[in-house]
Amino acid sequence: MLPNFLVVGAEKAGTTTLAKILSGHPEIFIPTFKESMFFSNHNWGKGIEWYESLFDEATGYKAIGEASPAYTWGSEKSGVPQRIFNTLGDIHYIYIVRHPIERMISHYYHALYYKWVSPGTSFEDAIKAIPGIKSCSRYCYQIKKFQPYTQKEQWYVPIFESLIQNPEAVQKAIFQFLNVDDQITISLPSENVTDQKRIRPSWTRHLRGLKYIIPPSLRSSVRKNTYDVIGSKIVKPNIPEDQIHQQTEEIKEDI
Repeated sequence: MLPNFLVVGAEKAGTTTLAKILSGHPEIFIPTFKESMFFSNHNWGKGIEWYESLFDEATGYKAIGEASPAYTWGSEKSGVPQRIFNTLGDIHYIYIVRHPIERMISHYYHALYYKWVSPGTSFEDAIKAIPGIKSCSRYCYQIKKFQPYTQKEQWYVPIFESLIQNPEAVQKAIFQFLNVDDQITISLPSENVTDQKRIRPSWTRHLRGLKYIIPPSLRSSVRKNTYDVIGSKIVKPNIPEDQIHQQTEEIKEDI
């Protein structure tokens, strides 16, 4: 069994929150395996049987999908749109967006948290080091690459801020798009807020073996509480207004 819809981004625009909402609907199946990234270069080599196995429990669901923001991040390099079309045909696409500058800042925090850039790297230097921090906010550019393989009717583009402020209306529209019961409203899950996380000290990698003696149901809370104590806080960058203006001008045609 294969999916009939995909959440393809945008990166750091609420895809985790949206996936949790979708998985709470009784007619929608989302794998527990987060971000399969099958159609990008990450897992394409694992083959279609591996991908199908993610949906082994999807029998009986009307809408079957998965969420991988990587499908719109750098998709021109790996031929993601064509791979999706060749494998899944004419499916539905959901592309959630948020204020582009706020998304860039969140992406910057994300890079600091996962140490893709060195601690203390400025916002401007991080964009130079990781072009995706900016390009993922170029929304038209990201989905334009899918045009040769999709029609406008196959896309729904919700706004993250609207989902938070008016969850019932936005969820109703999404559920209608997926042709499932739209009289259901799912409680908003806790947000995946990167700027509330803490940077893990490098020595904590030696503690990974502890997960085998901690019950699975407790691992997430133990990890969070531990990092709250020993981790260093991600300091919100002081970004000059002229930099904000410059970034806005550079991406405004793609918004």
